[in-house]
Amino acid sequence: MNLQTEIWKQVTQHINGIAIGNCVYTLERIGLLEQLASQSEPTPVAGLIEQFELVPGYCHLAVKLLAAEGLLLRSGDIASGDTLVSFSDIGREWIRWTSLYRHYPRLIKSAMNVFKAFDGQLEIDCCHLEFMNTLSAVEKTHDPLLLRIANHIRGPIIAALMTEFNRRQLFQHFAAKSGHFIPLDAIFDQQSVIKSAVEIFAEQGWMVLKPGEAALTEAGLVAAATAVQYGYSVCYFPTTHSIPEMMLGGKPFPDHSEQEEEAHVDRALDIQFSGEVFSRQCREPFIRMVREIFDHEDIAKQPTVVLDCGAGDGSVLLELYRAVREETRRGKHLRDYPLLIVAAEYNELARKTCAQRLTQADIPHLALFGDIGEPETLMRSLQAEGIDIDNILHVNKSVIHNRNYYPPNDQTPAVSPPHSTAVFITADGQLIANANLERNLLEFFLRWKPFIQKHGMIAIEAHTIPAEITALHVDHSLVTAMDASHGFSHQYLIEFEHYEKIARQAGFTSRNCVLLGNQMAGAPTLSLNHFHTS
Repeated sequence: MNLQTEIWKQVTQHINGIAIGNCVYTLERIGLLEQLASQSEPTPVAGLIEQFELVPGYCHLAVKLLAAEGLLLRSGDIASGDTLVSFSDIGREWIRWTSLYRHYPRLIKSAMNVFKAFDGQLEIDCCHLEFMNTLSAVEKTHDPLLLRIANHIRGPIIAALMTEFNRRQLFQHFAAKSGHFIPLDAIFDQQSVIKSAVEIFAEQGWMVLKPGEAALTEAGLVAAATAVQYGYSVCYFPTTHSIPEMMLGGKPFPDHSEQEEEAHVDRALDIQFSGEVFSRQCREPFIRMVREIFDHEDIAKQPTVVLDCGAGDGSVLLELYRAVREETRRGKHLRDYPLLIVAAEYNELARKTCAQRLTQADIPHLALFGDIGEPETLMRSLQAEGIDIDNILHVNKSVIHNRNYYPPNDQTPAVSPPHSTAVFITADGQLIANANLERNLLEFFLRWKPFIQKHGMIAIEAHTIPAEITALHVDHSLVTAMDASHGFSHQYLIEFEHYEKIARQAGFTSRNCVLLGNQMAGAPTLSLNHFHTS
């Protein structure tokens, strides 16, 4: 195994460990895992939910996460919620060690405090040090399963430190070669924080230490390049920390209006992470689609407005406008054929951030409230601003799965089977029948259909993957982590094949489709489509 593959394996084990850690803690504490291990036949999940008084949706999600890690096997009519579960062969070996997850809530809490530590408010509480002797003994066995568990345990603190080093650009202090020692006081003024951080990185084999100095190893250089990958899990630490309470019927987060600060996610970090993902993974294929539109020979027939519903920090709109201005024929004629950029956002912080960035870039724009699930309301707001809603190019990134769920209308056609085997959860933790979720997605496309007739919609969307496929690529993809953060926060990732089928049923056709993630995950985890209506 080459070094990059080995480091990526560590990274995925850290991040996917965060996804399952508190699920394992909860199920182990109440005795469910022990009882399941005693069964010789697959057991109905519904029966376990009733016996252990668990919230249905969250329990089904925990089962899927452990199945995606190859530890459990799901069978039965999964799409209808009639799921049976049993341990896999490796799962029966793994259960012997589940007590190592017993302090996972403390691990998450310690990781959440890392950010206060970097601000000088407290010391890093590395409660994971209590496990060091155990983990060191585990790692010395060189057993792949035990090494994987050790990385699960270290995941939260590593994720927090990598995210903070990336956000504060601390890795840039090191030269682009291994073994280049830097005085710790040149890296950051909080000496105790940096000392703790580099010691933890050294435990991973990513740094070497001298008195008052540290250097990245070859492995550390590779790991530093992956630091951004930890960001999404860190965004959802508040949700991850609350998983035990959620699974057992508690209500850890207050209801909040659009104006109030969200408690379940660090929205500022989430906005930043989303922009980085776009720049790293999506920009090139997205801009290719944009060029095709704005290089059209008849400029008079091109869009006059670009609307991004769910604009986040504005990265998509900034890149789009720059590409149009600098790389297309339309860019040479913006004085005669101006292009208005409209940022619609549900979240107030994102809306303000986006508007500020567009203003700083001197891009003509309008920023307003908008909900991806309420296109009619959004179009009325645009009409009130004097905008011709028939001449808009619509774009969006990773917001279709973040729409609010409503039970489908009785008149909405059924979606033909086979159905998704993902887990979809209402805001109060109940399980959504997958056929109903698919009809809800069909309704979403149908509601948008009247408004994309002329120029279409470029949709960038994330996707889940069936657990049995994810299990075949365990330690190579972050699908388990994606499912956890989205599922416990009531977002609706669906497999690409079902997404595409439902879009077609709504009358959408894709003039250009790009799929990403197949090589790492075994199926697409991200799609870009320039949808038009047929």
